[in-house]
Amino acid sequence: MVCIGDFYGDVEKVIIAPMEEYCVMAGCGVIVYLLEEPFIPYEYEKSSGQWKEWHRDGNIWVDDIVLHKDILTIRIESGNEERVCLKSI
Repeated sequence: MVCIGDFYGDVEKVIIAPMEEYCVMAGCGVIVYLLEEPFIPYEYEKSSGQWKEWHRDGNIWVDDIVLHKDILTIRIESGNEERVCLKSI
């Protein structure tokens, strides 16, 4: 077993990519964890090629995430949206 993310509070939504190459988790920020070996356990304040993070400073709550053809749309509590191409991570 490996830890692929950790959140303050509950995770609001999780999406596994259609080809199972990554998992997207949202709540207090967003974590995208690449599902490829060797698996590296997630750690706070650590950079890794295994995962990428957005809005993880604790000041922004993510209301929703939508994945469509490797484009992740992140909607934060203010109503603003951000789009990220996950092919480039």
